[in-house]
Amino acid sequence: MPVRTPSPLRRSEAGGITIVVTLMLLVLLTVASVAMAKNALREMIVSGTSRQGAEVRTVADTGLEYTIYWMIQERENRPAVDSSVTTGYQRLIWVLDQLRDNPELGGQYFKVGTSSDMTVSLGTGKTGTFDLWALQMGKLPIVLTSQIDERLKPDLWAIRSNGVYDYGGSMQFQHSRETWVSTTNKQQ
Repeated sequence: MPVRTPSPLRRSEAGGITIVVTLMLLVLLTVASVAMAKNALREMIVSGTSRQGAEVRTVADTGLEYTIYWMIQERENRPAVDSSVTTGYQRLIWVLDQLRDNPELGGQYFKVGTSSDMTVSLGTGKTGTFDLWALQMGKLPIVLTSQIDERLKPDLWAIRSNGVYDYGGSMQFQHSRETWVSTTNKQQ
């Protein structure tokens, strides 16, 4: 049986197939790398937005903590307040007094206001502010007792904090948080 030697034509075809397969693999790797780069960019955007959302939630939570702190301080170290006060913790105490003293105002949110107390500096060009709203929901029912003086029932409040996180005027994020707080009745 005679041995066949490969012809020069077949050797050049083998090289051509290698080039075609190599080019196809290069195109496939390029497409895969572009897709992975787009996915990485998308994930960076999502993580940045998630971080900014967490920051504005923190600002709104700060408003709630601010309110709860001053509601507790009202019992222990009550500030002097009057109707001319328009911002800050004195305004909060004044609004709570107005809502307690005027039951017909129940069921309506009242804006406490905003002030420098309600601004959080978060670095260069970044500021967080919150405004507060208070709603008196009535008296908290006390159950499983035979008799209780109506004046001893705690007040039930809904407090809403609207947080705004400002990135130097270029972009703003907003978030609202709400909580219910019960306080002892106003001291006479």
